[in-house]
Formats: sequence, structure tokens, C-alpha cells
Amino acid sequence: MALARNIKRNNRKSFRLPKFKKNVWIVIGAIALLIGAYGILNISRIASLAKEKKEIKFDTGDKPLPQTINLWVTADGGLKMREKPDIKSELVFLIPNGTQLTATETSGEWYKVSFMNKEGWVNKTYVTTQAPAEDPTKNWKVFSNKSFGYSLRYPSEWVVQDYGANPASGSLSYVGFGTQLSPNLDPNLLPPVVIRVSDRSQEQLESNYKGMANSIPESVTVSGMAGTKYTYNSSTGVQMTTYLIPKSTQVIIIEESGGYSDELNKIIGSISLG
Repeated sequence: MALARNIKRNNRKSFRLPKFKKNVWIVIGAIALLIGAYGILNISRIASLAKEKKEIKFDTGDKPLPQTINLWVTADGGLKMREKPDIKSELVFLIPNGTQLTATETSGEWYKVSFMNKEGWVNKTYVTTQAPAEDPTKNWKVFSNKSFGYSLRYPSEWVVQDYGANPASGSLSYVGFGTQLSPNLDPNLLPPVVIRVSDRSQEQLESNYKGMANSIPESVTVSGMAGTKYTYNSSTGVQMTTYLIPKSTQVIIIEESGGYSDELNKIIGSISLG
């Protein structure tokens, strides 16, 4: 009996942990609890950040850049830029013909553009997206005759000579253009291109050119005015070209003396008859 009690006592002693070991396990348990709590907190924080990230909206790249379109005005009297894309909307500006514009927005039959630091809308009917051909006379010299109300461009290497009135030819004004011109008008050495202003009637002048050899008349419009173009052969057989444009009680005569039809046609394209 005593022996059994001793064995039981000894077994109990063998399963008891020393006091310092108990403290270690308490520390380990506390650390585990802290780690677990920290992990739970981090998981909650990460979930919260993920939710916040979903709510963030970035403007960069989300909105497409506005489309830009190059336009050129094709309205002879100028193009009306309006405050809104509506023909009844208030007029903002009158844009000159030939002006290049940039459209940043469209609305039906309208383009949104800016001009002279103003924004507005122009109708698509009066613009084109096709770039016009380069003006071959843009670097030419400019001549203006204020007395008879016309101006034009002429080749930069040419000179101009105003011979004044020429009663013999019925001209109120006689201006020559060419590379070399005499100071006095020589009937036998005409300038390459001549512009005359005549007070003779349209019918009288036309009869002269209709009587030329191989004369071919052609209806034309020059600077918004109706006129007639004649191609014919001179007495020496040289082909020449003349434009007759009635202006009020006068007639503007623009002609070349043979071999200068290209230059003449470019001058005609640049002329303004007021």
C-alpha cells in the first residue's frame, strides 16, 4: 500500500512543469495572440485600402483628346461664326474667305472653331477639309492704281511703268509690266503685260478683237465681274490673249503681247477690281 502511494506521488511529480517553463509558455502564448491580432488588423487594413483603390478615379487617359480638324473657309463673302451651332444664334465674327481654321468639336452640321481669340460655331457647308493649292503669286510684288480702283500682283523680277493716259489708243491709263521697260511708250515694243483703262464702249472694243485672226471669245469672271477673254493671232502671227472687263462706265483691258499667257493668267487670278 505504501509502495503504491509512493509510485502515484512520483508520477504526479513527473508531469509537473517547472515554474520557469510555465512562464515561457505564457510568453509564447501572449506573442502568438499578438501576432494573430496584428495579422487580423493588417488584413482589415489591406481590405480597406483595396476598397479605397477601387473608388479612386484617374482623369489621365480616361477622357479621349478632342478631335482636331483643319478647315479652310470657302465662303466668298466671308463665313459667319456664331455663338451656338444654330443659324439663328448671335453672330460672333465674320471670318474672311480662305482663312485656315482648326475645329475642336462637331455638332451636327457645325464645327466649333476659334478665330481672333473668339470661339464660336461655323456651318460645314462653307468650309472644306481639303487644303487649297498654294498661291503661286504669294511672293510677287503688289501694284495698286488708286485712281482707277484696282490692285494686282506681278512677278518679283519684273518692273512696272505707268505711262499715264494714251489718247491714241483711247486709254485713260496705260501701265506696263515686264523685265525691262522703256521710260517712254514705244508702239513697236509693247510691254509683256499691259493694263489699260478705256472710256470706249464695250461693243467698240470687242469689235476690234473679234476682227483679229483666229479670234476665240470666252466668257469669264474676273474679281467677281463678268468679262470676255479673247485669244487671237497678231498681224505677225503671234498668239496673244486679252481680257475685257466692264467696270461702271469704263472697260479694264488686260493683255499680253505674246508668249506671256501663263504670267497673265496668274496676274488675272490675283487682281482686285474694287
